[in-house]
Amino acid sequence: MLFMGDAEAGGRSLPSTKPKPSSIEVELLACCTAELKADVLVVGHHGSKTSSRTAFLAAAGAHLFLVSAGPTKYPTVVLPDDEIITELEGRGQVFRTDFDDGACATSAEKVGPTRRKTWRL
Repeated sequence: MLFMGDAEAGGRSLPSTKPKPSSIEVELLACCTAELKADVLVVGHHGSKTSSRTAFLAAAGAHLFLVSAGPTKYPTVVLPDDEIITELEGRGQVFRTDFDDGACATSAEKVGPTRRKTWRL
């Protein structure tokens, strides 16, 4: 399993965009490509276009992807981004907390008490 947390590839861009030279994804590709191999990838940045560039996903070689996101809008975007989900689905099976975890819509521990009020089933 590879947990990406908040590791970035650069600004909000399509997965096919090369990661920025100063990004964590580039640093990992430069130093540790062999160690990146994983069957399961916990996708970075809640499935945002700030992570998960094609080059990085290819190096990781994962076929199962976990995306922890939602069910509410983040300050300026709704995550995960469709372009990232499409890229991941082309590589394997995707599990999302906003769709595949029923407790996500109702649990204050997952969404917080103020955001929970905005969720509509």
